[in-house]
Amino acid sequence: MRVVDFSASDLRVDGIRGLATGDSIRISFSPNMVLTGEIAWSVWHKAGIKLLPALGEADPAFVFLSDQAAAIEQLRVRAIAAIAKERAGRAGHSGSGSH
Repeated sequence: MRVVDFSASDLRVDGIRGLATGDSIRISFSPNMVLTGEIAWSVWHKAGIKLLPALGEADPAFVFLSDQAAAIEQLRVRAIAAIAKERAGRAGHSGSGSH
């Protein structure tokens, strides 16, 4: 299972199977960081989970998820910058100028 989106009151996860709307769920990020909730909706292998109780912004699980999201965003930005730099380099070398 992979968390793909979150807020203080909800998670969206991919890779979940065998649960239906209304089912209770426990999600463990570590032995000391366990969230409880219920399936709000599910389609194929995706599901929305209503957290019970909702998280506060200082909650260790919310901080953990925020840190993970920030790290993923930073990697995404670096990858886009690397692709742009590579394409700019190829564009600069593709033309034949007179020497």
